[in-house]
Amino acid sequence: MNVSVQRTHELYDLGLAYIRAAIRANLAEVDTEIASAGILHPAWARSLPPPDAVPVSVMPAYAPVVTVEFTGREIQDCWRGIDAAGTCAKVRSFALEYQRLRTEVSSYPNRRDAARAAERKIGLTDGSAPQARH
Repeated sequence: MNVSVQRTHELYDLGLAYIRAAIRANLAEVDTEIASAGILHPAWARSLPPPDAVPVSVMPAYAPVVTVEFTGREIQDCWRGIDAAGTCAKVRSFALEYQRLRTEVSSYPNRRDAARAAERKIGLTDGSAPQARH
């Protein structure tokens, strides 16, 4: 393997490790179960240079998958940590998206409870016997 290709892979590996750790840390502020979810990205052959862009996905069991694409340059630049504003924003975007989704979902039970209360009220006031739910 070419020495420059090997060095590029080393920088990629370090950069992806920092990116995954930062994503996990940001997600932990939103939801610990999501923070423990799989953070996945495609693999590539070590004999070839790494790709120009890598989609990184968080795949929790009970929430939608969120994917953000990082450029090869962004990944390589993270070999000592995440410093660039653009990369920091992409890392934070995972937590922001799950925070937004959690806010939307948390309002659903209130709507569902209100609808059930309305159903019960209608069932009791229209003269019919309430029906058991199975």
